[in-house]
Amino acid sequence: MTQHALPRIPAATHAPAAASAPVPIDSSLPRFRPGWWVRGGHAQTLWPALARRVRLATTPEIVELPDGDFLRLDWVGRGGPIVVVLPGLQGDLDSSYVRGLLAACERRGWRAVLIHYRGCGTPN
Repeated sequence: MTQHALPRIPAATHAPAAASAPVPIDSSLPRFRPGWWVRGGHAQTLWPALARRVRLATTPEIVELPDGDFLRLDWVGRGGPIVVVLPGLQGDLDSSYVRGLLAACERRGWRAVLIHYRGCGTPN
């Protein structure tokens, strides 16, 4: 049995990470300044979860799967492009960031759908 050596790529063909071009900053955008009551990153993370209440009317849809399981979808909006929202593992329609994202899509005239993972949203 003959062993074939894998071809070696010369090191000169690899660009080092430090040689990457910097991402340009859009100077026309206002610089982010946190409110005086949420200076630190922890406060900025907790503030929306504790204080933000987003009213949102959704249209639920259940999609039956061939294996007997199902997916729950929650829709907002009536027209426009469709935005698919895939939350984190613990995210659902009760999460403030999910509701905020869905509401923002609806305000822009977009349809949005929240896809709950299997076993989430509604028990089998």
